[in-house]
Amino acid sequence: MADTETVKTSIMNKSPEHDDKTIFRSLNEIVELKQREKIGGHQPSRGSKIINGFEMSRTLGKGKFGEVFLSRHRDTGFIAAIKKIEKKKVVEYKMVDQFTKEIRLHSSLDHPNIVKFFGAFEKKESIYLVIEYMNGG
Repeated sequence: MADTETVKTSIMNKSPEHDDKTIFRSLNEIVELKQREKIGGHQPSRGSKIINGFEMSRTLGKGKFGEVFLSRHRDTGFIAAIKKIEKKKVVEYKMVDQFTKEIRLHSSLDHPNIVKFFGAFEKKESIYLVIEYMNGG
């Protein structure tokens, strides 16, 4: 479960010791929650970035704070959408409190009509939210 105080603190603190901090449910828990389905034809792309074991494939969308990527965990084959959110944008738009509240809220929801939140991890410049991939959505 995402620790929102840790996320909030790390957004504000860009020190190198936060480069690989992981706020994440166990990978086994994620695989059990979702991923009985496979996306047909998902193959590693040339030049794909690997971040925390996830191969970031094609871009699904872009927004004010970052991008959303189709991704696959290299060890398990778990398919997810990953939102890459730039920390500087969250701070610039004074959205730190709202962002952390949204993570807390989204991580507590479990409903078939709401995209599932599996966890988050961060690097020095960005926070990555791992969410359910909705094919065609």
